[in-house]
Amino acid sequence: MPPESPLAGPPGTVTPPGEPKPPATPGPAVEPKPGEPAAKPPAGPTEVAMNSSTKPPVEPPAGPGKEPGVGPILEPAAPVGPAQPLGRLVSDKQLLLAFDKKAAGWVRAPSKGVLVSRDRVLALPTFRPEVGLSTGLTLRLLGGTEIELLPGDAQMPMGINVLFGRAVLVPLANPGSRLRVAIGERAGVITFAQAEAVAALEVTPVRSPGTDPEKVPSQLNATLVAVSGELTWEQPGLEKPLKLSAPAQVTFQGPAVVGPAAAELPKWINAETLSALDARASVAVEQALQSDRPAVQTLLELAEHRQREVRWLASRSLVYLGRFDDLVSAMNVADPKSDWQEYVAKLSEAIALGAENAAAVRAALEKQYGAGAGELYRMLWGYSQKDLEDGDDAKLVAGLDHDNIAFRALSFWNLKEITGAGRLYRPELPAAQRKQSVQRWKECLDKKEIRHRPGEPGVKPPPPPEPPIELN
Repeated sequence: MPPESPLAGPPGTVTPPGEPKPPATPGPAVEPKPGEPAAKPPAGPTEVAMNSSTKPPVEPPAGPGKEPGVGPILEPAAPVGPAQPLGRLVSDKQLLLAFDKKAAGWVRAPSKGVLVSRDRVLALPTFRPEVGLSTGLTLRLLGGTEIELLPGDAQMPMGINVLFGRAVLVPLANPGSRLRVAIGERAGVITFAQAEAVAALEVTPVRSPGTDPEKVPSQLNATLVAVSGELTWEQPGLEKPLKLSAPAQVTFQGPAVVGPAAAELPKWINAETLSALDARASVAVEQALQSDRPAVQTLLELAEHRQREVRWLASRSLVYLGRFDDLVSAMNVADPKSDWQEYVAKLSEAIALGAENAAAVRAALEKQYGAGAGELYRMLWGYSQKDLEDGDDAKLVAGLDHDNIAFRALSFWNLKEITGAGRLYRPELPAAQRKQSVQRWKECLDKKEIRHRPGEPGVKPPPPPEPPIELN
């Protein structure tokens, strides 16, 4: 057996052609609670989250590039010998977590620490760590991003498996740098034509509204952007490489490839300006997390910090480690300063990251709300157009007057997501002060206006207009 890095992620398994596994959307690791035995991590290049729920682990996908019937598999042969050193953390004050396989949990990656093949790394919210890769690229991860480092061989360059999030790729000097990129069941190779070429990549799990996240996996959509210079994307099944000259992008929507096409550069590519509160909280979290202590323990302590902004950043970070108790509890606090919309949005994002995380959210709701947890969990799924037409629109409006603020918050969050309107409703206010806003929503219900807008999730796009009739 080859020696493993103390920060090495789960070893990959290569499925022979003709033996595909059912796809699953990867999600952040759900760590065991203190005092509980550590869960055994499943094998596979896109290891799913671990938690102590009774549901079985989600089967990992067949592996990067294993798309049935479309050309060669973009996966090197099983590595022989020691794990390959593939990168190094080059930013000092920017937090990066690495999955410690032996401890079955996340720890802070040490500054200048070497990362090897199959290491999984995670950038927490508000941080933008940079990793220097052995291919001569700098990988900048934006907060809320998890990747796995993939080994290369004589025929295939090293790569990254982007489980979710955003990354910017910058060549250091030489043109012609190549990087293999896996996104769920899709894999390809990016080639940077010039030294000044820069790429950006965004990977987002997208759910079908109204479907059970523990039974119906999310679809991984991705956008590859040429920020400057020219780059190409090669993928099995494409007749020829796709060339992108900045500013341009190509979009991957499930099995479909859209583009390349000219596009405006996303704002997130440039360094974001943190609010004063987030900046202060980031300093506190960065100083508290140490590489010799499990990250989950430190973040749980910070979730009880005296400063509200530190508590909020710690709670957001815990979501990516599979801990949801803090956000679930916070939804039930009738505080005018409560960020309940952010709490609900984070929980909605979490259930899209995989069945294991959805199960962990459900367990946290059951622990906090007992018999009412099922209804709250259902509201996190969202609603299709048919759900609304079948009467769920009335249930959401009725929820605006529920005795429990968590029910009111989730009902309103759904109504606002569906219609784009708020109608001055605030779930934390007493019933008398909510009355006028609730009446507006009831009028909207009577007019059957609680429906998804065209182009929104859950809505089929309108048919294209018929071509005009030409008269000879």
